[in-house]
Amino acid sequence: MEYSKVKVIEELRKLGTEQNRALYKRLGATGEVLGVSLHDLDRMRRRILRDDKLAHELWKTGIMDCRCLATFIADPTRFTELELDAWAADIDYYPLADYFVSKVVIRSKHALKLSLKWMKSKQPFIQRCAFSCISIMAKKGAYEEKEMLEAISAIRRSYLKAAQVGREAMNGALIVLAGIPSVQKRASDVAGYLRDAELAIAQAASESAGTGAARKK
Repeated sequence: MEYSKVKVIEELRKLGTEQNRALYKRLGATGEVLGVSLHDLDRMRRRILRDDKLAHELWKTGIMDCRCLATFIADPTRFTELELDAWAADIDYYPLADYFVSKVVIRSKHALKLSLKWMKSKQPFIQRCAFSCISIMAKKGAYEEKEMLEAISAIRRSYLKAAQVGREAMNGALIVLAGIPSVQKRASDVAGYLRDAELAIAQAASESAGTGAARKK
């Protein structure tokens, strides 16, 4: 059976619930949200299977649920580097970033190059894509030692200024890299440095709050 963009969106609208819409928005979803459960998206994915043309049409709608489904049915092998860059730049919802990485990016031929490029970004969701990709691919031995050291340095530079969505992925990558013998010491050293820095920041904030409260008295 052939699925059109119009037919898919119509079905997704029927599957969405107000409860899910409210939940997804609390988690950070923006724009139009239909509120379709992951279970129902996966059921639709099994019906459609692979349809790269439809995936790109659904992505262009900007509807969060459509974009999630797009990552499920896209053909990763057909993506160009520019298309992956464009999709990454569109993302503003962390589950979508995770689906994009696990379903599309790491299965493309551009994953290695783009993860090393994206890790230099200051955009939170691109950071999440980069370091989520690094977490997965480092376990598979995809990176040279030099590249892993560059990733660790990028985490050290960016972590303290990064938004939570980026930090979570950096933490995950650092844990994975700390388990790889050739870069274990460097990863562990950076993890220790960041832990101490966060404690110092928290202590300074606490002392500042205490000083402010004392002045009000």
